[in-house]
Amino acid sequence: MRFANVDAFSVPVAAGWPDLGQTDLPPGVGREVRLLHGGGITANHYALRLIESDSGVAGAFLAFWPTAGIHVVVGGRAECQAEIDADDRELAAIVARDEQSRWGCRELLELVGFEACQAQFIRQPPWRQILQRLDSLRIWTVPDVSDLPEPTHVRLDGVGFEIELRDRTTFRRVDPGFAYFLGDSAIQRAEAANTVLLEFVEHQHSTAPQ
Repeated sequence: MRFANVDAFSVPVAAGWPDLGQTDLPPGVGREVRLLHGGGITANHYALRLIESDSGVAGAFLAFWPTAGIHVVVGGRAECQAEIDADDRELAAIVARDEQSRWGCRELLELVGFEACQAQFIRQPPWRQILQRLDSLRIWTVPDVSDLPEPTHVRLDGVGFEIELRDRTTFRRVDPGFAYFLGDSAIQRAEAANTVLLEFVEHQHSTAPQ
């Protein structure tokens, strides 16, 4: 899922989160889990981060949305693209206002092709319970994308979802877009993890102060 030639799921790293695929865990941290959800041209891009360490389980949440490359004119007049770009900037401004209000961001992070909002919580969510729920789904046993055949089709649109997992010895990336190769049990567990993320978003919205 790309906007302005930027991979949407690279945004959390651009926003300051360590690259799990390239970075060892710091001392005292046993494992980290990330859930990444992308929903097209609106603000439904989310990243949930859970870090289990000697001192307990901490978490973080990032909402982000595209600001460029949302709509592209092919074979049309150049001024048409300028008009569409202006409309896209207006859409992004509306999304930014709504997401900043929902998540209490102190500031918006301006990134290449995206803006992002690091959520602030008046009361910390039950991070440990969320991690335990993911553990119950056995997401650590879903095959890594590197262990699967290359897909024979290209996914151009729709909802995207990935899971990133790192412990002291291994890194895994799960992409349910490889559903054909994952098998029924694994894809069901991966989709259930996506549900955990979306239920977290829904709960935070429903309990946010008005």
